[in-house]
Amino acid sequence: MTERAVAALTDLKADLDHLIHALSDEMWVRPSGCRGWTVRDVVAHLAASAHNFVDPEPEPEGTRLPVDRERQHDVFVERRRDLPVAAVVDEYLSYSSSLIRALAGLQAEPKASKVVSVPGLGSYPLHALANGMAFDYHCHLHHDLLVPRGPLSVQVELRDDAVRSAVEWMFMGLPQMQGEELAESLSVPVCFELSGSGDGVWTILRPDPAGMLVVEEGRHSGTVVRSDAHAFVAWGTKRCDWRGHCQIDGDLVAAGIFLDALDIV
Repeated sequence: MTERAVAALTDLKADLDHLIHALSDEMWVRPSGCRGWTVRDVVAHLAASAHNFVDPEPEPEGTRLPVDRERQHDVFVERRRDLPVAAVVDEYLSYSSSLIRALAGLQAEPKASKVVSVPGLGSYPLHALANGMAFDYHCHLHHDLLVPRGPLSVQVELRDDAVRSAVEWMFMGLPQMQGEELAESLSVPVCFELSGSGDGVWTILRPDPAGMLVVEEGRHSGTVVRSDAHAFVAWGTKRCDWRGHCQIDGDLVAAGIFLDALDIV
């Protein structure tokens, strides 16, 4: 199971709690590394995600959320734009604690292996949702709020379990989040060798009979993409270009086409 992801999320929440209590009024409205969002919006997003996981908000009559997952996040953030910062912080603190308790309760059978659909992202066993939330918190904290991409010059520990939990979610989601678009960009198997905090090795193989890419741990390819794992969280989500972070051995053209198409959400 993914108890490690629950522990990582607990540590990430503690880091973020400490950060937000130290923010001045001016810091809250600084542009974040997440395009179109301020620091306040990033925290509002995390508050909304925790709230909707623990106690889903009913949609107003006559409205429907966008199909696109990222546009859904925009809707929930927009709904909180008129709230005082204190109300955003209160929602985040209340529901993020409940979120961790809920995720911890999904780590034992028979619940753990039950597969559920996450709208816009694919299908996952319940225990892996902790990885998804650890990915969200880690990515927003370290790549959107903190320098060098974010506006806040605060020292926060880069935790190995948090990076590893985030990377595991990315490889679980990689075959599902972009579907045929990404599958068609892969002409040869590509191995990712990630180093540093959260290190590991994964190989992306050609589609299975259902047309989905196959991800296996370990090296099963002559074409290898080497990168720092923490950097992969940024360039794998298109927060920056892979070219500044990767060394490729093997079929450079094929790997480049695949990496250009890759955009994990």
